[in-house]
Amino acid sequence: MKEIITLQPINIMFFKRKRVAAYARVSVESDPMLHSVDAQISYYSKLIQNNPDWEYIGVYADRGITGTKIRKRDAFQELMNECEKGNVDIILCKSISRFARNTVDLLESVRRLKKLGVEVRFERENISSFSKEGEFILTILASFAQEESRSISENVKWGMRRKYASGEAKAWNKHVYGYRFDDELNQYVFILDEAEVVREIFNMYLNGESFHQIANILNSRGVKTTNGCEFDKGTIGRIIGNEIYTGDLLWQKKFVENHLTKTKKLNRGELPKYLYENCHKAIIDHDIFERAQEIRRERSKKYCRHILGYKYDFDLNKYFIIPEEAESIRCIFSLYLDGYNYMEIAKEVTRRGIRTVRGNCFTRYSIGDIIRNDFYGISVTDDKGACHDAILDNKIFVQILAERERRKNLQWKQF
Repeated sequence: MKEIITLQPINIMFFKRKRVAAYARVSVESDPMLHSVDAQISYYSKLIQNNPDWEYIGVYADRGITGTKIRKRDAFQELMNECEKGNVDIILCKSISRFARNTVDLLESVRRLKKLGVEVRFERENISSFSKEGEFILTILASFAQEESRSISENVKWGMRRKYASGEAKAWNKHVYGYRFDDELNQYVFILDEAEVVREIFNMYLNGESFHQIANILNSRGVKTTNGCEFDKGTIGRIIGNEIYTGDLLWQKKFVENHLTKTKKLNRGELPKYLYENCHKAIIDHDIFERAQEIRRERSKKYCRHILGYKYDFDLNKYFIIPEEAESIRCIFSLYLDGYNYMEIAKEVTRRGIRTVRGNCFTRYSIGDIIRNDFYGISVTDDKGACHDAILDNKIFVQILAERERRKNLQWKQF
């Protein structure tokens, strides 16, 4: 008689290794700092590969990049893309400040990764984004990191201003057309052929040629800028207005107003400027430079500076609000805050009969120019000395700035 044997099923557990990546960053591109990031790369590579439960994905490192903006960090964006593709389970990072110094950016990134099922572990703080108290602690510590960033920024600014005042500041732009900065001499030395072009530019301008005409003349002769590009009216304008060609240097013409956005603002008297006279050999004399500036001021008066919502009064040198157009501007910004994109706003205002200064229909580009124009929200004096009142009140303008930054962070396409 045959014996029948019953085989019981066996549950076989298949273990899937966690796919692990690491992120490293240094904000200063100097030898000690670069050594630090190299050490982090080596450390995390060994740590991940020596763990049998982990699959090594890679170490993503940004060198010499600030932690206050995630959009400009290529390695960070590459890591986020890998997470979006489902190729990463865990991200290791040395500390919160290495991941991001901007509280909003940090929390949005961690939340975005959490939705994707990606855990972030911060080694120094011993925090996991998957823990119950993780986000609460992250919020507090991220605020400290952001404040630390602000403090570092203020200390750097203070140090730079001390150097400006003592004359110890180094040239930030070592390739000005007509000059090259000599590190051994610690000063600008002019390039003969480029210096001749600079003299010719000023002579043509004094003889009545416009920026556009001067650029066309130089381009027709094959003359190139320091970058090997053709000249345009903007390049010519910057040369005409640059006091460096007189042998002087003017420091702090611009300054960074916000340590998070890093946007530069023209210094219109908010901070002192520092003029160093005769610090290198001049290409043109002061008399020619001053004559060029006077011509520039006179020519600017010939052009009507009409911006939607305002009318310019040449006698009073002031912009005055046009009530009807101001309402159109407020309508555009209101739609933007309601979530409309540029194309949707253009269609809506066109439907309402609102037109541009020239009577044309709005496009996504003209709407974008308005939304990005801080002129409507700040009562200031422009670079030509003209003052104006803001159309938007301060509360609305702050909301606009926050919405613009939010959409940038989310990498929304404005159409």
